[in-house]
Amino acid sequence: MDIIHVIHWGEHHDLIKKLNLDVKQTTIFIKEVWPENMEYPDYFGFISLGYKSWYMKKMDELGYVQFNTDWKTFVKEKIGNLEQWIEQNRPKE
Repeated sequence: MDIIHVIHWGEHHDLIKKLNLDVKQTTIFIKEVWPENMEYPDYFGFISLGYKSWYMKKMDELGYVQFNTDWKTFVKEKIGNLEQWIEQNRPKE
């Protein structure tokens, strides 16, 4: 739905940051390197993800506070169908 972006490619950063991957290619790469049974130390060399700024701006406008808002209640009361809401609110290309 194009709301998440890669902040850092972890142990693969120097190699991957030079490539211009589309959403599908990015998803495939993440699926390939995502360990099934991650342990705490694995997180230090892993991919860091974040939300795109347009998405967080729209969430802020609706009153979402990341660390103390109950996500399920927020979506139910403020958004409704999340996928439809994303389609209606994301920037058009």
